[in-house]
This record gives sequence, structure tokens and C-alpha cells, in this order.
Amino acid sequence: MATGVAYGPAVSADFANAEQEYAELLEADEWSLFERAIVWFQAQHTIPSPMVLSNATLTLQSLDKLAVADQLGWPSDFRAWGRFIDWIVTKAPIVPRSLLPKIIEIFNVWQNPLLNVVNARSEAILAQCNAWLLEAERGGDGTERAWVGPKAYTSDVVEMLRAIILRSARTGTFTDDAS
Repeated sequence: MATGVAYGPAVSADFANAEQEYAELLEADEWSLFERAIVWFQAQHTIPSPMVLSNATLTLQSLDKLAVADQLGWPSDFRAWGRFIDWIVTKAPIVPRSLLPKIIEIFNVWQNPLLNVVNARSEAILAQCNAWLLEAERGGDGTERAWVGPKAYTSDVVEMLRAIILRSARTGTFTDDAS
């Protein structure tokens, strides 16, 4: 196994060569390492929003300004984030639905600096979120990944999906082909 595969080959420009091995590792044991990889990646590769931090007209207290900048965090390395998001999108149809809140957070970090920028990656994110939303509203996809569990969990995920779609709709040109 290549060094670092368990934690983050997406930061490597050579990710394509490790992608299959990475997928096998993260999908093993019912995706047990996938959630850790997502949380680690976001924690290690997110910076506070420079737009919030540099905004002199923002009249928040220093700690409040830092909190807002953290909530609207940006990718620290857009290329690594792009590789990671592209990989997540390819795995989206088979990923356990219990991991969606963490995945949506990853998507949000990408969208934060790109709210008004039309780009293919944001379009893929929006299309996937739309597919998940439609699936949730229909009660599942007929597989073991169906939307089961506490109704509050499903409601929270549906709200997160709607929020990212509404907040980011200008970054993509996707259409709802599923309806």
C-alpha cells in the first residue's frame, strides 16, 4: 500500500494512481474509514474565509468574526479539494446515507468561495445533492441505502440538501431530469 493512502492521497497530484486502492480501503468494513477520511480531510485542508477575515466593514466582535470565518471556511488547496470532491461524487451512488451530513459539509466548503462562479464541479455537486433530495423525498432508492432511521435525521439531511441547493444554485446549470 502506498504511504499515506489511508489518510489522504487526494492531496497528491498522483491521486489517480492510488484511487482504486484508496477506494478499496475506505469502502472496506462497511465504509468504516470513509467518515474518518472525510472529517480528517476537512479539518486539515480548510482555512477560515479570507473574505470574512479581511472585511473591515463587518462589525462583529473578533471572536464572532472568527466563528463566521470558520463556518464559511474555504479549501486551503483547491486542486486537492477538487480531486477529493470528484472522487466523492463518483462514489455518491453507493455511499451509505448515514455519511451524507459529512459529505454535504465537504461540498459546502467547496461552495463557500464559489457561490457565484459557474463551474463543472459545483454543477456535479448540485446534481448529486438534487438526486439525494429526490431520493429522500421518495423514501429511498429501494436498496439497503434507503432512507431509514429516525425521522429527525432524515429531516435534518433533507434540510441540509435543500440549503446547499438553494444557496449554490447560481454555480451550476443542472436541470432536474429525475422528475
